[in-house]
Order: sequence, then C-alpha cells, then structure tokens
Amino acid sequence: MKLILTFLILSLQVASIHAASLSAQHIGRYNSMAGFEAGGCEIVDFDPTTKRAFTVNSSLKTVDIIDVSDIGAMTLYKRVDVNDLELGSFVAGGINSVAVCADSMLVALAVEADVKQDEGKIVVIDTEGNLKHVFDAGALPDMVVFSKDGKYILSANEGEPNADYSVDPEGTVTIVDMEDKTAHQVSFVGQESKVEGELHRNKNAAFANDLEPE
Repeated sequence: MKLILTFLILSLQVASIHAASLSAQHIGRYNSMAGFEAGGCEIVDFDPTTKRAFTVNSSLKTVDIIDVSDIGAMTLYKRVDVNDLELGSFVAGGINSVAVCADSMLVALAVEADVKQDEGKIVVIDTEGNLKHVFDAGALPDMVVFSKDGKYILSANEGEPNADYSVDPEGTVTIVDMEDKTAHQVSFVGQESKVEGELHRNKNAAFANDLEPE
C-alpha cells in the first residue's frame, strides 16, 4: 500500500509541474453503445496503415474494428465475434486484450475459455478481421503484445481460481514464435526461490498456482 501511495503522490507532483503547459481538446468520439460501465471499449490498439483502431468490446465479447481515418467522425468498420471463427471445439468466454503488429498487418487477441480456469487461446486475425492463426495459451490469457520485430507474441496468463479456490490453475506466460508457428508455455514451478523481497500470497496454494501474471 505504501508503494502504491508513493507512486500516486509522485504522479500528482509531476502532473502539477507540467499542468501549466498541458491542454486537452475534444476532437472526436466513438460510442460503442455498450453503456458507461459495460466495457464497450476496454483495450485499444491502432494500426497506422489502415487507420483503424482495434478495441475489446467486453459487453458483446467481440473485437470492434473502428475506422478512425476521419477522427471527427469515427465509425464501426466491422465487429468480430471470435466464436464465429473456426476455433474447433474451443468456446470463447471473452477477449481480454488486443495488440496490433503494423508491419505484418496482424492483430493478436488474448481469448479466455468459457470456463476461465480452462486453457485459453491466442487468436491472430488480419486487419480485415479474418482468422489467420490460433495458438494454445494458459488459463485466462491477458496483456497480449507483439515483440518489436513482430517475430513473437507474448501473453500473460493470469490463472485466476474459481470462487471457492477448488480450481486454481497456474499463472503462466505464453510465447508464440511467429516464424515456426509454435506456442511455448512458460511455467513458474520451482521459481519461488528466485523471487526477491516479501511475498503476500495464499499459503494454501503452490507458488506457481498462486501467481497471476499480468
């Protein structure tokens, strides 16, 4: 808590120093029609080539592709429901994160399973919303990113437990090699001794299961 409060105080001090030179002006808006607290535009990334924004619509469990070529009149270009894509027997419970690789014109989605303790997927689409690749991920993948060279995709897999902790999957990291189209799961089993400092954790769970990377 002390660390968090210190960070907030420092942030406020920096903001106050530069407040006189900062200004903001409203120039455009996109309305997902999902309602203020429904998560209609939760995570956003931008493709400069197509001038489209890709945003997670948590309310509808879709990724919305928004045409922002005219910033003053942004419009919905396409809405992609991952359960309409060819994902085999996998049933998506929602999209948690989105990332754009402008060089390859690919978009990565971190998709949780319908039962979020089950293993999720990293779904890769193109900037038109067409399915390109599907990779296995850990439980509850989130915070998906491309490496700067576009050769890798990474996701932090939170591994959240269910309500009564009867199922608590490992928190892991997925690394996708886009050159050979393989996914590797990084486990934290046996890594507790390498963590410096005090840990506040559920002592009834194994270290790797208690971790929730994001």
